[in-house]
Amino acid sequence: MKESQIKKLRPSFKFGRMEMIDWFEINSSDSFYSIRSGLRNADGETKSPYYYESYTVGRGAKKIEIEKFTKFWDSINKEGQ
Repeated sequence: MKESQIKKLRPSFKFGRMEMIDWFEINSSDSFYSIRSGLRNADGETKSPYYYESYTVGRGAKKIEIEKFTKFWDSINKEGQ
């Protein structure tokens, strides 16, 4: 998966009678890269089924994080099949 593909993801799910749409945020610098889901509940406990939060500091951080996210995304998509 590429960074641009991750930024375009908009997975949806039902929460009660409402349809919720999640997204993923990417923050980076020369030696830091993080990916996290954007949908947060105010209670701090309720999480989206697409909840994700991971970061790496150091050389190759972007490559490491994109590989980790791709594994996460592939695993949740296999569960839904």
